[in-house]
Amino acid sequence: MQRKPMSLKELYTIDKKLIKRASKIQETFQEVFDIRHPENTYIGLHSVFHQPLLIEAELYYNGELLSTYAMFKALREYGYDYRLTAFHFESLLTRIVSFWEYIYQFINHYLDLNLYDFKSKQANH
Repeated sequence: MQRKPMSLKELYTIDKKLIKRASKIQETFQEVFDIRHPENTYIGLHSVFHQPLLIEAELYYNGELLSTYAMFKALREYGYDYRLTAFHFESLLTRIVSFWEYIYQFINHYLDLNLYDFKSKQANH
């Protein structure tokens, strides 16, 4: 028996029950990223660079990453088709890898590690 590719309708199955459950999951794991130091309101010029990275990471985490995780988890809980669940799991892994880039950039700047991407260095020389 030959398998056919999944249609967009199959890949993006969304019903009210699934959205309601995914929304509850997303709300459970939402976070606020904050590096302010209450005892010292002045944390230096570096905060000018760190705060935008942290804001972008928070938006990505609470938006793209959590919504993908919530949809994947809801699909698993309701026992949807394996191929559909695998599709959303692959999307989740991609989002996790992308989120790592935010963490990497933040740590690099915050700790002043001077880490960089070797590929981009080679391309510039």
